[in-house]
Amino acid sequence: MKYKKEIIISIIILIIFSCIFYIFNRPATINGLITWQYNDLIGTKPDVGATVFLMPDKIDKKLSDDEADSYFLGIESPKGYYYAKTDGNGNYDIQDVAPGKYNVIIVSNSAKRNIIDDDNDYIRDKLSNYISENMIDYFDTSNLYVWKYETKDIEVKPGSNLTVSHDFENTYY
Repeated sequence: MKYKKEIIISIIILIIFSCIFYIFNRPATINGLITWQYNDLIGTKPDVGATVFLMPDKIDKKLSDDEADSYFLGIESPKGYYYAKTDGNGNYDIQDVAPGKYNVIIVSNSAKRNIIDDDNDYIRDKLSNYISENMIDYFDTSNLYVWKYETKDIEVKPGSNLTVSHDFENTYY
């Protein structure tokens, strides 16, 4: 009888700790709308095919070149990293995001930037925490060289539904 009581108490404690763990680690959802301005006459359009990269603020090690290549091509996201492309209306949705702080990079698929006046040092410095110099060059050339981009720091709370949207305004040319 004595052991039965201890087993019941142990089960109750286990259930309580499981509930507490779940409450503080519930996955979140991040979604948003990405737009751009064709010109002053036509106005706002959805940025179809824009890319949203969500990278953890704190990491133990940089991604290997293969992992980074797969991630930036949208093939596979390494654990703790997330990726989305916008749909035909400029919307995206990232499910099951672990709580924590993240760096977001949104890359337009429609709005071109001024490659002469713009400086990529800030984004290159941010990326240097995650990937090798070769992969930074690759990402810069394939994603950032022509297209406008936006970086944001966000904090994802357990179980939250966070909206991260951006309007790239007028395309440069």
